[in-house]
Amino acid sequence: MLFRQECPAGATLYRVHDPCDRLYIVEHGEVELLDPEREMDAFDRSRDNDAFGRMAFFTRSPHATLARAGSEVSVWVLTRDALERLTLTSPNLRNALIDLVRGDEVRTYLLERHRLTADAVADWIDSAVASLVKPGGIPPAVRVERGDAAMRRCAN
Repeated sequence: MLFRQECPAGATLYRVHDPCDRLYIVEHGEVELLDPEREMDAFDRSRDNDAFGRMAFFTRSPHATLARAGSEVSVWVLTRDALERLTLTSPNLRNALIDLVRGDEVRTYLLERHRLTADAVADWIDSAVASLVKPGGIPPAVRVERGDAAMRRCAN
């Protein structure tokens, strides 16, 4: 579903390598996107009506950046489950996602941020488009590890 989340300044919305199962849209405030390849400098700021975390969300990849509230922020959050339900009932959304997946921005993101080979990207794009044509959800482009094993080791 779509829900609203309030965060104080300095709050972390997601970290590098976190699984991405949410798309964020800023209602009010500012979110800084920090890049580990740039020594965690803020390379972008999302403000009112901007979406962030979208490339990881649409490719089902782990986050390549860290998102931190630069001020008190209110965001709308779309879950992956909600998006997948919407694609079942909205051919226009499904077609827009197919266009996005086939686009240069996704290809560049997977090549540069996740270091996939050109062949791996092409294979994923074919698989993702096929999954959208016969609805079943977009497959992950990159293996996602949730850290459950590490958590169990810490608990023991």
